[in-house]
Amino acid sequence: MKRKRMVNVLLGVLALLLVVGMAYEFTPNVGSLFGRRQAGTPALKVNGQTVTAEELEAIRRSFPALAGFESGPLADDLKTYVVAQKARQVLLIQAAKDIKVSRADVNAEVQKVRQANNLTDNKAWTDALQSAGLTDATFRQQVRDQLSVQRKSEEIQQAAPPATDAEARLYYELHPESFQSDARIVGREIVVNDKAKAEALLKQVRGGADFAQLARQNSSEFKDRGGALGPLENGRPRPVARVALPDEVAAAAFALTGGGVTDVIASGGKFYIVKVEQYLPPQTKPFADAKADAVTAVNSQKKDAAVEQWLTDLERD
Repeated sequence: MKRKRMVNVLLGVLALLLVVGMAYEFTPNVGSLFGRRQAGTPALKVNGQTVTAEELEAIRRSFPALAGFESGPLADDLKTYVVAQKARQVLLIQAAKDIKVSRADVNAEVQKVRQANNLTDNKAWTDALQSAGLTDATFRQQVRDQLSVQRKSEEIQQAAPPATDAEARLYYELHPESFQSDARIVGREIVVNDKAKAEALLKQVRGGADFAQLARQNSSEFKDRGGALGPLENGRPRPVARVALPDEVAAAAFALTGGGVTDVIASGGKFYIVKVEQYLPPQTKPFADAKADAVTAVNSQKKDAAVEQWLTDLERD
């Protein structure tokens, strides 16, 4: 069971690193993933295109997660996975041949790689490529291949049908936790610059003194509305979310789900006392308010599904 979990974790990592997609990071160290060199020992053919054993070994060496597994059942599992992913990469590049990538686009991506890796010096760049078994020309071809696959994937995503109202509503009903409003509180605060004064005011509050009146007389913030955290509406403070308070103060105030008064809380050189008059827990937003987010989520799912189906069809054929 432990070995199976390890395999699943590593395969998950490999899926992110090896599968060609929109998030490929161009670095000289992993450039050989898309190598086109045919010199070496033929290992397999994908639609007539030869993949060599050396290319597969280069993939294995490129990732520390694979380096420690030279033999045994886990090594066999990983080798099988590497072969499958390499075959998928070749398929994707073949399938994106109709996508045109300009020399200027390739140059721009190569320049990003060089700058990101501090390889703007030509000799340093050449040395880095050589250490990965590449030339500038082969690396540029790899960049061109990746851009073509990325654009092909984006083209397929854009062709996916948009979410319907019915699909958006169904998603909303199946994922209510994704459409919850933030917790809020109705409350007031007293803010002063002196800890001793804050402690004295807290003692008065707990002795039954009127909190709003103390805020008007002493607070450096919102004294004109009796320390109300939110603007007054019909004489009552409007609810506010956690962002209305400093982090430390919000943590203490929002812990009072049954209402009450916090201790003196220090934050940013000031001292806070918060009275929570009402705690409003998170609630699922009405569909009308959540519809735009539901549509976005469904559209994302449909685009991903379109690319996944494309991959499935390529492998099946």
